[in-house]
Amino acid sequence: MADLEHGKVTPMLQARKVGHRPRGSHEREVVRATAAAALDVMVVGGIKKKEAARLVARELAELGYRDPPGRRITAAKVEDWRERMMTDLPSENVAVGRFRRARQHFQEAPPSDPRAQAMAMLRNLASITPPARQETPPD
Repeated sequence: MADLEHGKVTPMLQARKVGHRPRGSHEREVVRATAAAALDVMVVGGIKKKEAARLVARELAELGYRDPPGRRITAAKVEDWRERMMTDLPSENVAVGRFRRARQHFQEAPPSDPRAQAMAMLRNLASITPPARQETPPD
């Protein structure tokens, strides 16, 4: 402990590098699962995946959602989230279960307007996890 007082960290107390990135926060994962489900609703409803992903990314941006650390959410990112939600295990990520329940619901009872349903899902997201407030720098 005397070494720590002098600014030296012994090897036993040094932080270890983890070989993989930790999962995001639960709120972030809920946003990703909802975006993935919105994309899925449109794809299953006949909208091309690229177009649907672009619509989801644009709606998330308009609602104020950003990908940490403040980056714009891209259509490619939304496609990646859907792929991950389709392949990850619910035991590893609670949001995967959320995505799969939404997916099953809309496969059993497809909406008459998939795009409107997807946009409604994204707009309702704010009641679950509002977008992070973006600080505006002073002039």
